[in-house]
Amino acid sequence: MTPSIPTERLVLRPLSKVTARQVAWLNDPEVVRFSEQRHREHTMFSQINFINSFNDNSHLWGIHRIDTNEHIGNLSADHDPPNNVADVGIMVGETRHWGQGYATEAWRGACTWLLDKEGGGMRKLEAGCMRANEAMVRIIRGSGFAQEGERANHFWLGGGPVGMVLFGRFR
Repeated sequence: MTPSIPTERLVLRPLSKVTARQVAWLNDPEVVRFSEQRHREHTMFSQINFINSFNDNSHLWGIHRIDTNEHIGNLSADHDPPNNVADVGIMVGETRHWGQGYATEAWRGACTWLLDKEGGGMRKLEAGCMRANEAMVRIIRGSGFAQEGERANHFWLGGGPVGMVLFGRFR
């Protein structure tokens, strides 16, 4: 079961419903600039399918500011049970909140819980992003993840190839 996770300024709450605002984030070219979501058109129905795709061992949270209760983004952990590894991803959709440390705070809170033996109990966390997504690379590296590899020229961005950087963190 996905728990709520409080941090200093945020609370991560299990995400079980779709809002028009979330769909708007995914259809905003600025928000999905470094995401493969930029290649898709998102609808309420596609988001319902996404939420329903999470199995019992995987987790999907809405990121909410404690002071205003505003939903500013989502964070996921897709669990691979045979290997006890989770692939972690985040999106802060409310662009006016970028650069304020909310993504880092949410990421660290979720990763701490996921690796805790009494929490998520994961053996390892994985994350990957475009090398050009410097903000995400800083968040991942600053949260105890080590670079495990790179897929050279994996993505096509802005008329040219960009690598995919792969990271891992063990309990």
